[in-house]
Amino acid sequence: TIVSELLCSQAVKKYFRSNRLVAEYDRSIVGLDPGILQIPAVAGIITVAWAVGADVYVEELDKAYLESLSKIKTVLKRWRPNFSFSHINVRNIVSNKFQNTGSGLLFTSGIDSITSYIKHRHDKPALIYVWGADVSFDDKEKWRKVRRILSDFTSKESAKLHVIRSNIPKIDNRYVLYKEFGLDWWWQVSHSIVLTGLCAPLASVAGIKTLLIASDSTRDFKYHFGSEPEVDNNISWGDIKVVHDNFEMSRQLKVKCLLKDYMRTHGYIFLKVCNNTQRPESNCGKCEKCLRTIGELALEGIDPNKCGFSN
Repeated sequence: TIVSELLCSQAVKKYFRSNRLVAEYDRSIVGLDPGILQIPAVAGIITVAWAVGADVYVEELDKAYLESLSKIKTVLKRWRPNFSFSHINVRNIVSNKFQNTGSGLLFTSGIDSITSYIKHRHDKPALIYVWGADVSFDDKEKWRKVRRILSDFTSKESAKLHVIRSNIPKIDNRYVLYKEFGLDWWWQVSHSIVLTGLCAPLASVAGIKTLLIASDSTRDFKYHFGSEPEVDNNISWGDIKVVHDNFEMSRQLKVKCLLKDYMRTHGYIFLKVCNNTQRPESNCGKCEKCLRTIGELALEGIDPNKCGFSN
């Protein structure tokens, strides 16, 4: 477990829901360099700091990750000219090498992450779920239901599942940020930086050299999202790299070219696509995202009832 304390002025406090940032891992992280252990907290607050012009001070940070932030900041200056931007000040910059060889994939059981897994399944990527992003950090009942879905899939695939439990995905005050910047902060600004940052200690000790994050858009989208190649492909720490996966494929192509073939030989697969967070173990079948997904499946001749839309 990593616990970080955020110290900030009164003017900045309103942008955060807590000053205590927690990340829990299912592998021992004892012995990791503090420059790696600081990454989850920095990832959790950096986009807010850039937006409001608050300088960040960190005792120690990995050299490759600090360089990543500089590259991403340059990208965001083009995308978000209304941000004030600020500096990150690190007292001790350290270099790390892990010589890992495996791969990992941020996983939610949605179409994007499922099809990325299918694409890379012969490489046997470890699947990583962040408890605290979709399901609240302290909601154990909903987590048990989600865990069952994830375990069913990983058991079927004989895949390794890692769980990171953290309050960092919801540490920012999105209501205040939306009022000031008019942005859905999680999806339009911060989610890939936060999620990959949370993975840094785990990937370092779990043998992961390449961390995949599935694309949720293509170059045809007119608006910038928090996860795009120009952001994700610039993220690294030590000698570990993040890769934005499947950007060249639309959601419909993912269903047609990856999901459809997989289901021919593997049958039923549960897709968690619903935005109704009150029912994490199922899809409501009525919201915009559910209806859109049902249509995408039907267009390719896939029975939605075999993908978790039987309600």
